[in-house]
Amino acid sequence: MIERDFPSLTLQAVALELVAPSARRRNRRAGTLNDRLQLGGPLFVGVTADYVKDDVDLQAFVTGEVGKCRYVLAHLALSFLSREDDPRLRAASVHTSLKDTATPSDVLAWSVLPLRASSPYEEKAGFSLGPSLKFHGAEISLGSIDKEVTRHPQEIFLEATGEMTAEVAWTFTQTRTHDLTGSCRLAMVIRAPAEREGSMSVVLQASVEQRGFSRLYRSRVALPPAPGEPGRDFPF
Repeated sequence: MIERDFPSLTLQAVALELVAPSARRRNRRAGTLNDRLQLGGPLFVGVTADYVKDDVDLQAFVTGEVGKCRYVLAHLALSFLSREDDPRLRAASVHTSLKDTATPSDVLAWSVLPLRASSPYEEKAGFSLGPSLKFHGAEISLGSIDKEVTRHPQEIFLEATGEMTAEVAWTFTQTRTHDLTGSCRLAMVIRAPAEREGSMSVVLQASVEQRGFSRLYRSRVALPPAPGEPGRDFPF
């Protein structure tokens, strides 16, 4: 097993657009959710034999995959912002989609961090990779968060879906005991065919309660576009 620090990420605010906005809304501002979510990354780090040199077994695993596939760490962060008069965030999610340059694509999320948490948890400075480049401690138990406070195990604050597929999503849900506040580091180990380039698309989504109704907002996050072209996905 190896331990590594999370890399530094710059958080940027993302404006989300109202999904299926009402034609009767009074102005354009009503159709945009501003300054509530900030995204950091994605930042990609290649997992080479040198990267895992501190663990002989991991180094042998990576070396044995050379010529067949390559592994890449993808790092993201999501931060929630709110002011006193802001509508309450009910849910938010980060959706990622992976693909490579072939058809069909053969890239997937080999391991995902975190997989599940029943409440917000204290940010750690790093992460651990165990056998076969799987994250160690991806599922955060209640006991590791706070043994002195009563929790509701059946209420999931954060859950990831899509491990071992090309479609991964982390979903944050407000619970009876926790609002959506603070920030969270997200990561995945990507496995891609050795000779193919890969890319990741990122979509943020948020649900807020306004005047007794739930409204859904969404935005695709992309690299700056070339003139006359749509925004680009993130290459790795």
